[in-house]
Amino acid sequence: MNINVLEARKLANQIMLHPEHVFLQQKSIETLAKFIKSKLLVTSATSGILPPIRMSEDENVKNKQIILYELMANAINYKYWYGKHYLRPFESSSTKMYDILNCSINEIVIPMNITHEYIRHTVDNFIRHLCSARFPMIKERIQHLEEIKESEYFISNFDFNDIDKNMSSLLQYFPGFGQDMFLKRACLFFIMLYRQMGWFKNQIQELVIPVDYQVPKMFHCYNCFDYSDLLSQKINSGELIQEESLMELEIRSATIVAADIICQKENINIVNVDAFLWGNRKASTDPFHLTITTNY
Repeated sequence: MNINVLEARKLANQIMLHPEHVFLQQKSIETLAKFIKSKLLVTSATSGILPPIRMSEDENVKNKQIILYELMANAINYKYWYGKHYLRPFESSSTKMYDILNCSINEIVIPMNITHEYIRHTVDNFIRHLCSARFPMIKERIQHLEEIKESEYFISNFDFNDIDKNMSSLLQYFPGFGQDMFLKRACLFFIMLYRQMGWFKNQIQELVIPVDYQVPKMFHCYNCFDYSDLLSQKINSGELIQEESLMELEIRSATIVAADIICQKENINIVNVDAFLWGNRKASTDPFHLTITTNY
């Protein structure tokens, strides 16, 4: 197992040994685990649905296209709200981001190979479209995409059977993915490749759940978390919670620990847990915690 993921999981468990603001409710977590298990029809959690972009007929080139696609998407898949959780400038969202990415790629001729020039051209086109759409935190997004311009070596040496090797390379070559101690965007990168291509099926369970704003909200909705009065007040009033404050660390740590419990109790794939909670996020209109961050 990759040492970086091990450290992320270890840190989450250490933080939750003596919580001050987020308290795990074991019985509710176990009840949710059984509920998720009952809803699963396909335990592999793979969809086999490829991104809606024009792809090469060459299998090797197509695989590289998909890797580049998810590198670009997950490099900037964070914070779309502004001020309050329901304020989205120009309807910014992960859905709109993917739509812009699809358009940016489809405007460019399908390559004979994934060269350095093609990568730079594609990333630049994506940046231009994002700037026109005026996404929040655009400077940070541009900075993270600039890293992806240098991804030819990573993509060419990608191992379709080894998450550990790829994770180490991802964090080495693209610092933006490694700045988050809980590796949300890094784990999501591999999860998305697994969903689409079925890669890493024997290692996917090693990952921690990608902790964002919505998954903790859903754990709280299902009574798996109790919040302190102070944290509840901040979330309900839309008050900003400082990045890497104890409150934020406990929210994210509790999410990782609760997801691991569900996986262990019912032998559920971590991808299924994430897909269920994130996929049902609109079933709850509860506010989520607000933290200005590029981690999620």
